[in-house]
Amino acid sequence: MKMDEAGIITRYFLRETDPSLREGIGDDAAVIELSSSQLVVTTDSLVSGVHFESDRDADAIGHKALAVNLSDMAAMGATPHWALLALTLPSANDAWLSAFAAGFFRLAERYQVDLIGGDTTLGPLTITLSLLGACVGGRYLSRRGARVGDGIYVTGRVADVALLALHAEQLHHYPEAYDDSQRRTMYPEARVRAGEILTHYASAAIDVSDGILKDLNQLLTASAVGAELRIDDIPVAPLVDELCPTIETRLEVLSYGDDYELLFIMQDDRLDDLTRELAALNTAVTRIGIVRQENDLCCTWQGKKIDLPRSLGYDHFAQQ
Repeated sequence: MKMDEAGIITRYFLRETDPSLREGIGDDAAVIELSSSQLVVTTDSLVSGVHFESDRDADAIGHKALAVNLSDMAAMGATPHWALLALTLPSANDAWLSAFAAGFFRLAERYQVDLIGGDTTLGPLTITLSLLGACVGGRYLSRRGARVGDGIYVTGRVADVALLALHAEQLHHYPEAYDDSQRRTMYPEARVRAGEILTHYASAAIDVSDGILKDLNQLLTASAVGAELRIDDIPVAPLVDELCPTIETRLEVLSYGDDYELLFIMQDDRLDDLTRELAALNTAVTRIGIVRQENDLCCTWQGKKIDLPRSLGYDHFAQQ
């Protein structure tokens, strides 16, 4: 079935929207009626062959395209509301577009995100999504508020995706763990509600997308502080201890990224209250270090200081 740009938009992406959207899909730009809240905007691109395999299920691609932006919104403690989607497609394939839209809107409906516009064009498969949201009660998080003496915390666990990417052959011997890592790879979950709660507790936050070491270092740089990080305390997928027993292999999986957990700074005496609130979301939280004045990242493993590798996480242009 041959379709033009307007046909693709109408068939796959035109949905009912919130009344605050005065002008949406079909016009040159969106017009959103706001009250006194602060608008939060983020954008990400997913490129075939870089962020996902060309043969990956389109439903999962649609989910991830929104999930990675939701994770950025979560790191700010903001509530997502509207999305702009730019699709570069090698062809207008009905089956692919139907599956992509299904994965996208299933997640969008969970968080009440309206698609309000975007663009489609012909070319190598690339998905660019911009997500707009608002601060809850005027409160938001950034990377700049870390305070010396506060604890460093992370939600959930990391390295599931890294295990599948780097140790798939060994992981095949553990079907349950393999399926869990596969699910987290295909359908990452953003900690949106946890981020909203953290606006009452955290002084700084970042989402773990490029690797926990690199992302922590970015937060510390923005806050002009340093940290002492206990590698042993970082919560990881169950088989990491078995498949990555050395510090070299442990650092490799910690530098892989695609975890989409929240890394944040908080006063330690508030942990019990936060733990109770996050328990309602079935979200664990773990203390992994402390912020210090010295402007560097000091890491320990089994009680000893270790040297960090030159690359702490994923870098698109380092791959060239």
